[in-house]
Amino acid sequence: MKSTTLLLKLATVASLSLSSMAQASHIDVTGLIHLWSGNGNVIDSVGTANGALGATTSYGTGINGQAFNFDGSNNSDLSIPVNISPSAYPQITMGMYINVESIANDRGWIMGQDNGGYDRALMISDTRFGSGLSAGVGHTYTSSLPSLGDTLGLWYGIAVSYDQVAKTATIYINDLDGNSASETVATNLGNGKSFATLGGLSQFGGHGVNALVDDVFIYDRALSASELDVVFSEVPEPSTLVIFGTALAGFVVMRRKKQQA
Repeated sequence: MKSTTLLLKLATVASLSLSSMAQASHIDVTGLIHLWSGNGNVIDSVGTANGALGATTSYGTGINGQAFNFDGSNNSDLSIPVNISPSAYPQITMGMYINVESIANDRGWIMGQDNGGYDRALMISDTRFGSGLSAGVGHTYTSSLPSLGDTLGLWYGIAVSYDQVAKTATIYINDLDGNSASETVATNLGNGKSFATLGGLSQFGGHGVNALVDDVFIYDRALSASELDVVFSEVPEPSTLVIFGTALAGFVVMRRKKQQA
């Protein structure tokens, strides 16, 4: 990962020429509304939704400066005063960098909200969804994405984008070596809590993750997989930008990221 921070990549409008089948389009990554960098504080550097740390949450070495360090216990999470429900945001994208140290239980909760259903969320593993990276979509399904628990100690970029109009969720993972994969799942979502949590779900008895989490972001629109490729990479020259049309097939031979936590 090069030195440019995620804040610069997210806040800058990327107007990039893409070519596929000789047809050009443009990517616009505007719409960033919240960003928690984890650099020794819980400040939202883009919006006003400053968070509140759980009793055992700390800070560790991140991919950009410091990161939130969650220990997987019932008291380790970050509460953020943002309502990510469909009624508040018909379209939304939330994501982050994550380095998983161990899986605390079979329902590791990375980020989201829950009032007892399958509300908007990113989950590291959940036996109800198979072993891969999954998201709350209003029902169970079998994830086709890799499990972060299979490659501990490595940094990844992960995200989920929701489109309430299309009734879909696109779940995304990037190994930061140029390999990415995504899957789109039909949704049947209602509203959840009026706030979200990161690193666990203390109000429902834990479901914590033992992981470093850095540069947590929220957009007020549904980013595509190609836009997320831009978010989790250096902005390349237009001539070198490639659309990952075969990302899912190539992802099975994902190279291990050398940078450790």
